[in-house]
Amino acid sequence: MPALRILLALTLALGLAGQDVPAVRDEPADPDTPVVQDVPATLSERLQKEALAAAETATAGAAGSRSFRVLRPPLVPQVRPGQVNLELSHLSKQDGIGPFFVVFKLLLDGHPAGFARVDLEGRWSGKLLKAKGAMPRLTVPTAEQLDEADFTGTPPPGALQSFPAGFRLKIPVPAGHVLTHLDIQPIPIIKAGDQVRVELVCGPLSVSLEAIARSNAAVGEKVRLELPNGKKPMTAIATAPGEARVDWKG
Repeated sequence: MPALRILLALTLALGLAGQDVPAVRDEPADPDTPVVQDVPATLSERLQKEALAAAETATAGAAGSRSFRVLRPPLVPQVRPGQVNLELSHLSKQDGIGPFFVVFKLLLDGHPAGFARVDLEGRWSGKLLKAKGAMPRLTVPTAEQLDEADFTGTPPPGALQSFPAGFRLKIPVPAGHVLTHLDIQPIPIIKAGDQVRVELVCGPLSVSLEAIARSNAAVGEKVRLELPNGKKPMTAIATAPGEARVDWKG
């Protein structure tokens, strides 16, 4: 029996010796072979992409530049198979700075299927106005006292990029302080006790008279006036230093 087995093994070996065994090679793919691309994005991916696009559109043209990122994957409601469309509902913040969210209405085969929210964060880049040195209250800063500094991130609410004409500091500010709308106030053009020329206008007719101011007022603000005859005080709109106007509706 052992001899028979040895003879059988030799026979098989000799039989295969003359045959060519094909080699296995890595060959480049045929360029004409179609490749599957553009796999449909998941609903979560679509929501994130649309939210970023909505944020870019909402802030287009605003001062400075913005970059956005998704804070966390959106919670997507379960929907049955079908055609899902996204309809923008609203943004929680129009300035796109800091954390905010975008809400979409989901339409399944044209019918409402709930809402989805995407949380984003916006970073702002631009120049903000800083005080070069400490300045006391009621200062009207000059260009030499202010610095337009580069800033990236979330600026303080109401941060100024330029100092508005007709305003002054409402509070003292330290050196390096980023100026905001809370730090400034309009400069009064009329002060209590000033003599004011009031123009009373009714259509094409106008009458001027003199009055005494009983309050301070900046341009466009209301000022309380006392007439010379001692009648009931009136209110007018400050238009220029020592001048105010009242529009009567006839």
